[in-house]
Amino acid sequence: MRIRNHQTVYVECGIEGDPPKHSSHLFFPIFKVLHVPIVWKPPISNKFSICFTSKHAVSSFKLNLLNEVPKNQWQNCYHIGAVGKNTANAIQNELPDFLLKNSSEILYPKTENGLLPLLKQYNEILNVNHSLYIFTSIIGISKKIVIEYKDHLNYSPDILSIYTLKNLDDNLSKSFLNSLFSNLQSQNTEFVFVARSGQILNSIIKLLMAFFNVTSPVNLPSFIFFSAWEKSAQKVLLELNLIDRDIS
Repeated sequence: MRIRNHQTVYVECGIEGDPPKHSSHLFFPIFKVLHVPIVWKPPISNKFSICFTSKHAVSSFKLNLLNEVPKNQWQNCYHIGAVGKNTANAIQNELPDFLLKNSSEILYPKTENGLLPLLKQYNEILNVNHSLYIFTSIIGISKKIVIEYKDHLNYSPDILSIYTLKNLDDNLSKSFLNSLFSNLQSQNTEFVFVARSGQILNSIIKLLMAFFNVTSPVNLPSFIFFSAWEKSAQKVLLELNLIDRDIS
């Protein structure tokens, strides 16, 4: 139950280097990005498309792959896509014009973010002879989504993992939480931990459980709440019986 006449402290949880979405929010880095070397060459004789599941996939692609492939080998690249508007903006801002010249626009789902809506969008424009290369993280659910849905696709999807996420040092996390709760006035202060994905939300819940020395998520202090942005994060709250703590 929410506290009446309370003070609310919003803590956005995410990846090291990301700014908070709101300037008034605190930021709690949970993960850091590790780029993964990849050996891959685009097909020379057939048209193909590429898409990205996050802005970090875009950055890893630019750093580890783009400069390794001659410009003329990208000439058959069409229909560049993203799982959401923020990732589409990263593509527009970070990738060179020669890669984007065959795309009239960067495809991304307009009503619901995510890889599955994007795959369905590609299904409307690609055919059986077309390949879609999906640049994503080693961890996460991209591979699972593709495996479960590939029989419904007109084209050939291929997962290419080019980065991973690693938890930051536990001591840094403990230090942040100690500072956050050091002047806690639990009778009139509530803390809302904001997480975009289920992966990030799972990690922050585990950190909070360790900090407050509880064995079940439902035993976290009553002043702890969550704001889940994506369906994967909302699913985590449902599975952990924390849906009553969701203020999304």
